[in-house]
Amino acid sequence: MPGEKGKTTVSLQWKLRKAMADANVWKTSDLAERLGGLGVNLSAPNVSRLINRMPQRLSMKVLAALMTTLDCDITDIIEVVRHPAGEGGTGGGKEGESRPEEPPAKPEPQKTERPPEPKKTTEPKKPKDAKPTAKGNGNVRFTLVPAPPLPGGPKK
Repeated sequence: MPGEKGKTTVSLQWKLRKAMADANVWKTSDLAERLGGLGVNLSAPNVSRLINRMPQRLSMKVLAALMTTLDCDITDIIEVVRHPAGEGGTGGGKEGESRPEEPPAKPEPQKTERPPEPKKTTEPKKPKDAKPTAKGNGNVRFTLVPAPPLPGGPKK
């Protein structure tokens, strides 16, 4: 596009975790408790997300509560980073607009192969004319017993 030469891009860097460390707040639950004392009640997962990545939107009430509880300025939580033309940055957008930095891509989880499951051994079906015989180890075995002779004797 014409006039694009020398254009500076702007990105934001989220520094809430550093601001927490500077204020000696080390636990997510501690920050949630402090924010709750100021009337900002966030769930544990939302506080964790707020600490770990820059939000797309942030209400002024939450930002003010963060600055109050951590005794810091907005620049301690959000840093504006200017990128002169040709130095990368997130670019795009109109002049003066800022775009949040994209979180780094998570590495693909390594697939571990499970060892094959041992084959299940099925007990043989018990024949109708089998009688149990006990062994010394507590296992029971079935032994086939010859069928009784038919009434009337064998045919000749």
